[in-house]
Amino acid sequence: MEGVEMWDKVRLKTLMEQYEEELKKLAQETNENIKTAIKKIERTSEEVLKELVKESKEAEGNVKKTAKKIIDEVKQETPQIVKNLRAMEQVVKKQIEHIEEELKKLLSE
Repeated sequence: MEGVEMWDKVRLKTLMEQYEEELKKLAQETNENIKTAIKKIERTSEEVLKELVKESKEAEGNVKKTAKKIIDEVKQETPQIVKNLRAMEQVVKKQIEHIEEELKKLLSE
């Protein structure tokens, strides 16, 4: 069962690395959006304000999409990980029962 646990760790680590890269990219995009917004605010015109609102909505939409994607992927992986952990728990319980039986045999001799 150690292989399953290790596989789960590798899979989780891979997911975490993917999310980390996505979040770095998102942070970079957000930083660029902020710089663009600052330049536009300095010019202050009604047209610029309308554009700023539009870009903010797009950025918000991107953040929501990325967050939803991350949440959905974690939700998909969680049942399999729980199943694997329960299977490992059963193996450990059986091993403990076997050890207890062996100890009883040894003590009764």
